[in-house]
Amino acid sequence: MIGVDNAFGGIATLGWQGSTDFFVVVDETAFAVRDSHIRFISGIWLAIGLILGLAAFKLSLLKEVVIACSIMVFIGGLLRFTQDETTILLSSRLLPSLVLELVLFPLLAIWTYFGVANRITTA
Repeated sequence: MIGVDNAFGGIATLGWQGSTDFFVVVDETAFAVRDSHIRFISGIWLAIGLILGLAAFKLSLLKEVVIACSIMVFIGGLLRFTQDETTILLSSRLLPSLVLELVLFPLLAIWTYFGVANRITTA
């Protein structure tokens, strides 16, 4: 959902995550460049989501891709700590995402590598 919201809505989003009036543009050119980057990165995020969705049906085929996507999400979660404002990072708005990125996705990678995914490929 976030991938679609930002890929098609840019920095302002399509409004699926709430109000879109949370910033003011003071430099149209700089905004357009950053908006384009956000759309690109969100397209990548959307593609990762689609791949993980497909992996629910074709895990044996996409095992390595699921592990790679899980590692990318984990690294992204770690990089959230480069933000100066840790109170927002640990707030109820971001903490659920952070827990998923730093706990669930590593567990998904481990499960995919050692767990049921191996039994699927050998069955």
